[in-house]
Amino acid sequence: EGRKVFSVFEPRSATSRRKVFQKEYVAAFNEAHDILIAKAFDQGKINEDDRFSTADLVADLVQAQKTAHEFDGVDSIISYLIKNAKPTDVILIMSNGGFDGIYTKLIEQLKTK
Repeated sequence: EGRKVFSVFEPRSATSRRKVFQKEYVAAFNEAHDILIAKAFDQGKINEDDRFSTADLVADLVQAQKTAHEFDGVDSIISYLIKNAKPTDVILIMSNGGFDGIYTKLIEQLKTK
């Protein structure tokens, strides 16, 4: 009790970069306390009408009374976590790729905090 869950999500897979689960993500983040969504990875080859929208998901989460934010890159996500996460909190990072080195970068920043 008293621990926050920071859920960090990078829409990177072929499916998550499309709006297939746009609405389902709202329910998926129901247990998170603070939701950090990165802009989708390389949507250049996806028809604009089929693209996942980070901004729409954040708006839907906020409407569902959740704390949610959109981020342009890993450095801003790490800065937010360093500023807001406490040692007892949980940081859950979800990506099916390297996520621009977030794992190593975050650990290094936490060590110096």
